[in-house]
Amino acid sequence: MHRLPPTPSNRNPAIEFLSHDELYAPLEPERGPWGPWKYNRRALTLDHSDGYQIDLEQIVGSAGVLDPIAQIASKRGRFGAADVGHLVLALNALCHLQEHFCGCGRDKPDFDLGSHLRTQHRKTASDRRKTP
Repeated sequence: MHRLPPTPSNRNPAIEFLSHDELYAPLEPERGPWGPWKYNRRALTLDHSDGYQIDLEQIVGSAGVLDPIAQIASKRGRFGAADVGHLVLALNALCHLQEHFCGCGRDKPDFDLGSHLRTQHRKTASDRRKTP
């Protein structure tokens, strides 16, 4: 991590920035759960501890990733702010949200999360077979 020195435009010396390598390091989706959310690798879903499921194969493009976040946020009687925050952390751990959905503020409408995860699983399985 890089810490910015205090300047007139940056008076908070606690601001830290990740390097490019840290930001885009390979992720290990199995390292969850994230709060009440758990990744179901076989079904390609994020499962909440109360039984709610998000089908990751249905997420395509920026609007597709925002939709389940907005749905969870709008169900106030069922989910709280921590549920929404943990969901965002889970999605980010699975696919680097900024890289694949909205890097530099640009919409990426063609990114298919389900295809991405299937490719990652095949690569992981292949790598495991190569390791003695």
